Amino acid sequence: MHFSIFSRLGASVLTAFCATALTPSIAAITFGTISGGLSTQRLCSGNAPSAITFSTVPAGAASFTYQWFQQNGELPAPTGSSEAGWQSTLSGASYRPPLGVNTTRTIACMVTASTGQKGWATGARVLVFYPSFRPGSLASGNQTLVSPANPAPISFLSVPIGSASFTYQWMQKDGIVGAPTDPNDNTWTSILVSPAASYDPPAGLLASRSYACFVRSGNPACGSATWAMGVRQITVSPAPAIVSLGKLKAGNQTLCNPADPAPVEFTAPPTGAASFSYQWYSAAGSVAAPIGSSLAGWTPIAGANSPGFDPSAGLTVTTTFACFVTPSNGAAGWAAGARVATVLSPFSAAAISNNAQTLAAPADPRMISFNHLATGSMAFAYTWYYQDGVVPAPVGNSTAGWILIGPPNGNDNSYDPPAGLATTRTYACLVSPGGSPTCGNSSWALGSSRVTVQ
Repeated sequence: MHFSIFSRLGASVLTAFCATALTPSIAAITFGTISGGLSTQRLCSGNAPSAITFSTVPAGAASFTYQWFQQNGELPAPTGSSEAGWQSTLSGASYRPPLGVNTTRTIACMVTASTGQKGWATGARVLVFYPSFRPGSLASGNQTLVSPANPAPISFLSVPIGSASFTYQWMQKDGIVGAPTDPNDNTWTSILVSPAASYDPPAGLLASRSYACFVRSGNPACGSATWAMGVRQITVSPAPAIVSLGKLKAGNQTLCNPADPAPVEFTAPPTGAASFSYQWYSAAGSVAAPIGSSLAGWTPIAGANSPGFDPSAGLTVTTTFACFVTPSNGAAGWAAGARVATVLSPFSAAAISNNAQTLAAPADPRMISFNHLATGSMAFAYTWYYQDGVVPAPVGNSTAGWILIGPPNGNDNSYDPPAGLATTRTYACLVSPGGSPTCGNSSWALGSSRVTVQ
């Protein structure tokens, strides 16, 4: 009986042990990894994509089948086992997309194990196709500016196509020239290599200049580097000159009558215009130089239309001369300054007041003065003389017979004879023109002053 129980128990243990030891374990299934994981191949339109293979093959089953799928666009790698949105293509452990594909698309692989399990291989291949290279075109916007100019930024109206990236070689050429088209044109000067499809020329441009852009494609390069279409032309005009109407040469004159004034000239000629016209004017008397453009009070001088003016000889009155200037492009007005020709009257000696006196001795004559002062010079010297007795007033300039009175009182334009005079006496004055010019010679003042002493 004991043997029977042991036999049955041992048989059960042995059966369980054998089942555990001899049954193989089931490995987890993996669906492999596409070479490159999630990778992108960029191609020019019409180029053949490279074959897509597995970098890590599926594992965990006796065998696997492969079904390749595609979907338009640049998509993330699919996961799980849903095929929604994907279009099946060929089957096989590798896949070469067909030649002629020109649309960006994502390719992935669904792997099915012999056990019936299926799932997406890790990763996907994105194929991006680019059209033939076109360099784009510059936005219009030619400018005409005044020096120093600050041109507006230059940008692209249509951007380049045919690559994943582009570099822009901005170029310049002095003057106004047409858009370059020859890729080998080396007459342009390099300014800036930039990844940006815009360029802002610096301010301070002094002369006309043209700008263009040479475009190179990145990877893939679906065409040769060449010029973007178009050109930006900046026409720079000289800054308008500030018109100056000039300045007359200083040189007021004082002249004897009749006067011959010196020529009137410009010390600083008019500037800032292509040409100027001139009209000289005169005004009676010594007046201030005119300003602005009003002609009131001024008389045009016939025929005086040159940059210089020589007044006619024989001028008998003080006159001021000025010049009105008209530029070819600007407002007319007076040149700065004026010339005053001061004309002195002909020399005339003074005239002594008729102040004859009869006094008792000892006499104290009153002061002798002039009816009118001398004219015809800038200054005058007065020299008083006397002669005892009653004598006629002297004329001319001879002092024969006359006694000089002298300083301190004998050189003024009046004379006060000293008190205590005991004899009849006649007084006279010799007037001498002084300063510059002297418009005459020394001469006796008209008349005399007689003091009769009783």
